[in-house]
Amino acid sequence: MSAQLFPIFDETTEQYLGMKERNKVHTEGDWHKGIQANIIRAHGASFDILMQTRSANVDIAKHRYDQSLATQMIDRDDLQEEKTLFRGLREELAIEKFRFRQIISRAKVQKTYEYDLEKRNNEIISLYLVEVNAGESITINSEKTAKIEWLPWDSFLAFYEANHNNFCKTVQFYLGDAQLRQEIERQSYAFLGL
Repeated sequence: MSAQLFPIFDETTEQYLGMKERNKVHTEGDWHKGIQANIIRAHGASFDILMQTRSANVDIAKHRYDQSLATQMIDRDDLQEEKTLFRGLREELAIEKFRFRQIISRAKVQKTYEYDLEKRNNEIISLYLVEVNAGESITINSEKTAKIEWLPWDSFLAFYEANHNNFCKTVQFYLGDAQLRQEIERQSYAFLGL
């Protein structure tokens, strides 16, 4: 099997520089694009969020809690974020029919890992909200995911507070910042019409 290729970008200008093997990108610290999604559904006056637990079959953050979807742009996404989102939803969770909205774009996050000192994960990240169409099933469709579960938003935040060190770094970036957390919550309510 051939190595997965990531598009890499200039740190300052974000200009596309070419393709590089995934393992080299994650050890050499090249800037690449990460696409995250909070899959949410209305639940009374509030909403639920789908939380993922990563498996042992990932190269970073094994067994950590994560957002509903966290994927990275690869060569066959043709440098298109929406194509990356659609591929990730289909390949990881078997989701085909949904509506979405980008709520945070092009934040830059430099991630190092106390449990894996060889990794340097520099990402230009975007966060999307996704609502799956009624009747559309969500199933684990990837060996990278060990478990998925729905949690009420308030319960998810409380769980994050109690276990934040066991969450992936990008979730810590989004939820560890009070303003970002409030904006995610505000936009989630608006997206669902609550």
